Amino acid sequence: MKNRSKKARKILSFYQRHFGYKPPYHVLVCGTFCKQALTDKINIAEQLPKYMCGEVRLQTTRCAIKECELGGSLLYGPYKILKQYDTVPCHSFFKKSDKCLFKTFSKTDTNKYVIATQDDDLARKAWQENIPVLRISGRCINLDDIPRCTSEIVKKKVLKTTSLTDIQDKRIAKLRKEMGVKEPEIETNTESKRQRKLRLNKEGRMKARWNMSGKMNSNKQNSLPMKGVDKTKRRKKKTVKLADHVKQALFGNKKS
Repeated sequence: MKNRSKKARKILSFYQRHFGYKPPYHVLVCGTFCKQALTDKINIAEQLPKYMCGEVRLQTTRCAIKECELGGSLLYGPYKILKQYDTVPCHSFFKKSDKCLFKTFSKTDTNKYVIATQDDDLARKAWQENIPVLRISGRCINLDDIPRCTSEIVKKKVLKTTSLTDIQDKRIAKLRKEMGVKEPEIETNTESKRQRKLRLNKEGRMKARWNMSGKMNSNKQNSLPMKGVDKTKRRKKKTVKLADHVKQALFGNKKS
């Protein structure tokens, strides 16, 4: 329950920041949601305020009640539940509950609605209108994750608010000229943090290799003998060999 309520707070805070949702939350309940709640033995009026951590006003439309009434014994339970909730003014003539609910939450400016439904088509339409959707899954009431379309709209809004207009840019440039301030250099580097880290590690390894190779070369150079010393050693070796050869030639046969 703690993880579920934590997730719900996170999703609701997103909708509060960007779309102006705040308690009391106006929840439009569909007949399919009530039917699933009855099968899973969920008390909507008790569990919703606890899950959403705020006051909840359960509402429905006359068309949704009428549809359950026409369903007879199959939809008698949802009909009895929906009759307890406040009715939102809708069409003068009967329409299907999904169409009626869609028109209700898409064309109202006074209340920010949360839709409670098990119908996938109605949920998809609600996502397109940036409306949070409540569903029953795993015998619990859950808020659907923030869809990609709404997160993209929010990103575009943030970019528009943060980016400067052309007039503002010109004014800033004029002030910089008057004050003699240089314009900041635009960074063209688009590498990510991970790429930068890998590059720096590679450069560090390369530097270490170069340093090691430099030390090895310097040690080798220090250990090598001088050219003059080499020549003298060679001469000594030659003279020693010649002396041995002469000794053998002269005194080699006179062995006792």
